Formats: sequence, C-alpha cells, structure tokens
Amino acid sequence: MRNPTLLRRLVAGLAAVSMAGLLGACSLFGTSPVRGEDGDITSGGDLDVFSVAVGDCFIVPDGDTVSSLAAMPCNQAHNGEIIGKFDVAVSTFDEDAIDEEAFVFCGQAAAEYIGPNWESTPLDVTYFSPTEGSWDNGDREILCFGMVDGLDLTDTIRGIGA
Repeated sequence: MRNPTLLRRLVAGLAAVSMAGLLGACSLFGTSPVRGEDGDITSGGDLDVFSVAVGDCFIVPDGDTVSSLAAMPCNQAHNGEIIGKFDVAVSTFDEDAIDEEAFVFCGQAAAEYIGPNWESTPLDVTYFSPTEGSWDNGDREILCFGMVDGLDLTDTIRGIGA
C-alpha cells in the first residue's frame, strides 16, 4: 500500500494516495503490538497494515510504500489514528475511481468518528489505498485516518470534533 500524501483537508480535495505492497517500511519497535481484552493496543509494536483496527494509534510513516505501522497505545505520543476502513466496490484497479470512493467514505468516517465539526480541529484526514501491485494480490482495503504534524497526540481523536 502506498503511503499517504499530507493533505490539509479531505473536503478541500483529497488527492490520490495509496498504501501498497507487502514489503516495506522499517520497524520502529521490532515486535508485535499487544491488544487488551477490549481490542485496544496496550503495548506498542509493528502492526501489519492488513491487521489494523479502527481506533488504532500510530506514527504516520514516511516513504512511498507502507506494509506496517508503528502502533502504540493512544495515550503515548503519536500523530495518526485509524478512523475507518472499508473495501472499495470497483472491480478493476482505477486510482480515480478508488479515490472517489475513499473521498466519500473517509469524509463520512471523519464526521462519525471525530465528530461533525472535525474540520474545525487541527486534524488532517487522509487514507491509505491499494497500489496496482497490491491490487493484483487481492488488496481492496481503504484505511482512513486522522493525523497531525509532529507527535502531538496523546489521546484518542474520537469525538474531538463533536
């Protein structure tokens, strides 16, 4: 999956970004994260992009492709949080069609997860999406996330735009 391009606002025009490949990003932790009984991450580690859950907090990676995220409990310094995920409905790889679906879905996810006034928060909303190569391997997933510059988040972003 390709790494996202930093976007100022989803509604202002979400550019084509992608998340790709099964190879990729360097590990910040070298271990797998641990989840509590409620599903929240209780101990940080490398999390495969196909194993993320809504509410997972992470450090937004640099680079063009992403295969894992440095995930951590949301009370630790981070700059990204998964706010929604879905499989695209298009039947063939078409970046424009995928981006159109992601734009609509991620806007809805932001309003539901962050809150209807999410645009008045300091958050940017963007997403990871399949590349042509990962598409050929069956990847259809879009991961929407809220993010900030720097490692300024030390809590969940759920509901901050209410």
